[in-house]
Amino acid sequence: MPEKQDLDTLCETIIAACIEVHKQLGPGLLESVYHAALVVEFTERKIPFVSEYPIHAVFKGKDLGIGLRADFLVQDTVILEIKAVQEMTADHSAIAITYVTLAKKPAALLINFNKALLTEDMRRLYPRRIT
Repeated sequence: MPEKQDLDTLCETIIAACIEVHKQLGPGLLESVYHAALVVEFTERKIPFVSEYPIHAVFKGKDLGIGLRADFLVQDTVILEIKAVQEMTADHSAIAITYVTLAKKPAALLINFNKALLTEDMRRLYPRRIT
């Protein structure tokens, strides 16, 4: 697991890319537009990422064969889930936490692009520990 400072720095780098996309496009578009723009922005910034990162649901050590997908995995460390909704709910956070837990990654960012100011609805999430 990366050091906390490195994780914080990576999260800030991801947020900066999201802010640039939001600054250029503004709120009110479909999530798919922000997703495509982030692919361009991450590529231009040379930030390693996987788009539509596959996550496997496992129960009692068995893969359930259900294909879950996080919007992005950035630098093999942070799950990024993006939304374009009027208000994010506890369900959005729960899904992001589940993704980061199942993927065994240290953190997730959940960002809602449908706000006048991107930082109005942005969450850093950390997985619950499963023993």
